[in-house]
Amino acid sequence: PIDESGPLPATMKVRASAQSASRAANIIELFSQAAIGLYDNDADPCAGSSPIATREACANTGVTSAQYGTIPDNIAGQYNAIFGGNTELKPEKSNSWTLGFVINPIKDMNLTFDYFHMKVKDVIGNLPATTTLTQCLDSGSATFCDLIHRDPAGTLWRTPQAYIVATNLNLGMKSTEGLDVGADYALRLEGMGRIDFGFKGTLLQNFKAEDAPGLGVYDCAGYY
Repeated sequence: PIDESGPLPATMKVRASAQSASRAANIIELFSQAAIGLYDNDADPCAGSSPIATREACANTGVTSAQYGTIPDNIAGQYNAIFGGNTELKPEKSNSWTLGFVINPIKDMNLTFDYFHMKVKDVIGNLPATTTLTQCLDSGSATFCDLIHRDPAGTLWRTPQAYIVATNLNLGMKSTEGLDVGADYALRLEGMGRIDFGFKGTLLQNFKAEDAPGLGVYDCAGYY
């Protein structure tokens, strides 16, 4: 038996974990009624007699050669998009691992250090319609262009056949890694109980995200 009235020997424990997980879309994400709503944009880059975007770029969004330069724009700056759920959503999937140490250097003091790495793929969310339009114009990627539907006049606002799909989708990924640090100490007061001191903190190494395939990865570490 250990005599706790005197100093205790320092100890250290190692802990680790590796996990795979998935999250199925919830009822709201799956079954919210999809309906046409409005989104704001300064202008349709493919509308007007002198479109901002080139003929080739506008063709990516469904503008025909005959429509180019003849598409009426909406002076209100409002365009159609379909918002709502999506029953075709796949589960989000994640992988994570951690490695940590628990150290007891002296009696009544604990120090913890845990390194973590987590990554989530197929994140469920929705792309802003303006992002979809811009990315289609710039890249011609089917990931974005397949979400754009123009009406027979080539507009994105004039009839219900004109819209950009902005429902929930399986989009990009998120990943993060860093170090969790903890310390606690119990100061014993003779005959009066004790006072506990504690500290918890995280040193965030990175918090990366890609909102959709092809949009590029950005890192939020260091920003509020």
